Amino acid sequence: MKALDFDLPYGVSANAAYVRTMRGIALSKTGRAYRAEVGRIIKELGIDKNVECRLELTVELYCPDKRRRDIDNLIKPLLDALEAANVFVNDEQFDSIHITRAGYEKPGRMRVTIKERVEFDSLNWALQNCS
Repeated sequence: MKALDFDLPYGVSANAAYVRTMRGIALSKTGRAYRAEVGRIIKELGIDKNVECRLELTVELYCPDKRRRDIDNLIKPLLDALEAANVFVNDEQFDSIHITRAGYEKPGRMRVTIKERVEFDSLNWALQNCS
């Protein structure tokens, strides 16, 4: 799989994307709007892979301002939106997730890189490279 590398608008937090209802957890109006926007951008970029391999995600966040933010709250809505846009089959495929606050710029954005995870046998590496 060739790495996918693209920009998305700054995401919504899990707190804003999901609401508790009498039937359980549901996507909020804000969450639905974000999912639709991500879907539109992915379609414009021509990404419709539905890849099935093990994956690695890297996200560089460019926050819209310098307010304190829990950057980990952006990952679940992002992955759910990308899954809904058929970028991959299921967000369970991610074995590695890296998120970095890379800077500040208005209106904010997320630089997303998705690539196939290369298997790494840490035990064999350690046996061969450590004394």
